[in-house]
Amino acid sequence: MNKEDILRSSRQQSNKEYIQFLDSKTIPMIIFIFIILCIGMIILSFFSPYQKDIFYTTTTLLFTFLTVYCFANFYYLHRSIYLIASIIFTILCILSFISLWTMIW
Repeated sequence: MNKEDILRSSRQQSNKEYIQFLDSKTIPMIIFIFIILCIGMIILSFFSPYQKDIFYTTTTLLFTFLTVYCFANFYYLHRSIYLIASIIFTILCILSFISLWTMIW
């Protein structure tokens, strides 16, 4: 192996370790937010006179998960694509939550 192969191999190994580090930092935060939101949805469902459409609940949970994940990736990786995605998912999450809220009340 020459010098360039060793350097390339070292960079790939370093990248894998950074991805593992990123996952170890973001996954607990994502799980915590996801559980809190699930509990909130369960509590709100008890006050609903009709529990007809699960679509808004599912999209709210999904967009919240994606928003937190993209924000965490942006925080640690500083890539603008994650910021753009997190802003889009935040807007979709807010719209979905508003639709869900108006459906409930």
